[in-house]
Amino acid sequence: MSSNLDLENTIDAAAERCEDSAEQALRPSSPDPEREARLQVLERYLSPERQRRLESALAKRTERLTVVVDGVIDLGNAAAIMRSCEAMGLHRAFFVDRGWQHKKPSRGSQGAHKWMDIKAFADVDGCVECVKGMGYRLIGASLDAERSLTELDTSGKVAFVLGSEHDGLSEAMLQRCDERYRIDMHGLVQSLNVAVAAAISLFHALNQETPEQRGQLDPSLRDALREDFYRKAVHHSEQILRRVLGAVPPLLLPSSYPESMKLGTLRSRRGRVKNESPFVRASMEH
Repeated sequence: MSSNLDLENTIDAAAERCEDSAEQALRPSSPDPEREARLQVLERYLSPERQRRLESALAKRTERLTVVVDGVIDLGNAAAIMRSCEAMGLHRAFFVDRGWQHKKPSRGSQGAHKWMDIKAFADVDGCVECVKGMGYRLIGASLDAERSLTELDTSGKVAFVLGSEHDGLSEAMLQRCDERYRIDMHGLVQSLNVAVAAAISLFHALNQETPEQRGQLDPSLRDALREDFYRKAVHHSEQILRRVLGAVPPLLLPSSYPESMKLGTLRSRRGRVKNESPFVRASMEH
């Protein structure tokens, strides 16, 4: 009963907002007529400020940079990495989950996973096969690397690879990296927290971007992400769309994963993505 009342209040509030505000084009039109119809319905339920924020995030979303997280144990660190990735505008991140026992997180992702494409893998080989198949250059963080972060060429598609809190990158992952780098320390501690290292690495790469490199995202993916963001930002979006438009198809984002990854099953040893990883799912819940 309360859910139905909440839905009715949401619809009434949207109707009042449409009557009180002049029509403004806050987004480009979708080339897909059916998607355009859904967007026109959903944007009635967004305040102009909220819609502008969503559009600003979409304009800065990028596939050029990503992170690969190799065996992080603490769920709090995993959540913090997701939060930094989303804040920096990344569309996706990859996790290698070895099925270890994980500690209780001390801080959360603040819902970052909701706006990102998070993939987890059973092992290093499957993850690397996917990431390199998408054209990324793997650059691994290592304490004994010869090159500093500030000396890296971060042009092109770059995946920063970070290891566990205790052991760093696994030997298997180190051997698959195209380059290695270190973050210089100026104090007495040997290294940074892995989530902090991820944030610093991404911030440096973003600061090196040219205007042409910013917001690199396939137009068809950006168009689909707009609907995804709007659906997630509007309470009861599925019910509203069904009420106004009738049957509503599930939203399927265009995939840039290698063909071998698109079957969606988990191969026991190599090559298949673990969409239902307990590690990543638990990180999202905190």
